[in-house]
Amino acid sequence: MPNRPAVPEALADPRELLVRAAALLSSAMTFDDTLAHTVGACLPTLGDFGFFDILHNGSVRRTARAHEASHIEALFAGTTWGPGDARDGPLDGPLSGGEALLHAPVDDAWCRRFAASDAQYEHLRELGLRSVVSVPMRYRGELVGALTLFMGRSGRQHTQDHLLLAGELANLAAPVVVNARLLEQHRHAATALRQSEERLRLAVDAGELGIWDWDIDADRLAWSDRVFALHGLAAGSFGGSMDDFVASVHPEDKPQLRRILRDALQDQRPCATEFRVRLPDGRIRWLATRADVLRSDSGRPVRMVGATSDVTERAQLLEAERRARAEAEAARRRLELLSMAGAVLARSLEPGTTLEAIASIVVPSVADWCRIDLIDADGVLQ
Repeated sequence: MPNRPAVPEALADPRELLVRAAALLSSAMTFDDTLAHTVGACLPTLGDFGFFDILHNGSVRRTARAHEASHIEALFAGTTWGPGDARDGPLDGPLSGGEALLHAPVDDAWCRRFAASDAQYEHLRELGLRSVVSVPMRYRGELVGALTLFMGRSGRQHTQDHLLLAGELANLAAPVVVNARLLEQHRHAATALRQSEERLRLAVDAGELGIWDWDIDADRLAWSDRVFALHGLAAGSFGGSMDDFVASVHPEDKPQLRRILRDALQDQRPCATEFRVRLPDGRIRWLATRADVLRSDSGRPVRMVGATSDVTERAQLLEAERRARAEAEAARRRLELLSMAGAVLARSLEPGTTLEAIASIVVPSVADWCRIDLIDADGVLQ
């Protein structure tokens, strides 16, 4: 709760009240201070206690202040509710219809209609509630909120003059409250933006991503430091055009990369691909990149923004798995061939038949054609 500003006794001259209210409002450092000072500026001249309801972020937010009995603030402070919810019964007018209200004197039935609970009703009785004024607060035609003030233990009762003065004070406070609300929204937006940027930075760092941005019209390609590192280059040692980037790609992968870039620009297809680059030390590195194309209102591509990551380890694992599968298949075929050869050799001991059977196994499993040369007993090649 903000510190309670010092409030003098009731002022006879309304102008003095407005001057003091202006000074009090100008001293507010935060949005919460502004809301509290809006009520506090009215006390005790226009009430023994009161609250200010402001329309904020799609709901109603209440701030309560009391001149002497601080425990009263706890009855109303810190509450928020939807603008369509039934809330205060006899005081709904200023927030719903924007009309000022004067209830003087108030009776027990009025307190029961106003109180949100039996406990609040008992507190209102203890305070000896005598009258209430409630005025809407507007700024440039917009309903900002409502200011409600109560007379109780002081024994005073509101008059029409109190109602008019409360309206003047609401008009005085309106631009201050609206500006404070805008500043609060700006601070929240700025905080949310910083948090979003920090989360993005953490995600980029955790994923070891490099960010790039291609200005298509100017053909200027901007790389983050991480992209330079992925290419094994020092920051700034890059020509800066798309052709300079493509030149760094492995020759076998350039045609596919150019096709994917062309399709993304022309046909609005997703830009996602993997390619190899040769590092300055001769090593090969696999990179993966994904990008979105930003277009003008006419649909013309103007920018492409993407992220690149190192997938060398995954590519090597996939290549190792492919080789392992190929070797396993070759071993299976060799075993199958040996099994077939053993079965054929076991069927006949006649050399010609056996040789022809072996050739039929070799072709086409191992070769397209086969020739078997034997040396006879005289050492002649047959």
